[in-house]
Amino acid sequence: MPIDLADIERRINEGIYGDDRMTNADFDDAFSALAALLAELETAAHKERQNVVAWLRREASAMHPAEPDRAMLSYWERNLLLVFAACIERGEHLREVE
Repeated sequence: MPIDLADIERRINEGIYGDDRMTNADFDDAFSALAALLAELETAAHKERQNVVAWLRREASAMHPAEPDRAMLSYWERNLLLVFAACIERGEHLREVE
């Protein structure tokens, strides 16, 4: 199940704004922590996407272990992996399905 960052942000905001006992420093600290969390999650997602793209490209160029002269994958299989890598790199896998 994917993390819904907008929902997390909404819930934190409601919690902060719903409690008038917090000081301005407390508000600033909470928002700073939230910003750091969101930035960390975005960085992790970007790095994972890069790792998947690199793996697909490596697999597309892999050679058959028993026969180094022969490609392990067919021409079409290699191209399909490269197409998937390009789509993921562009973020197409994140678009909502209608």
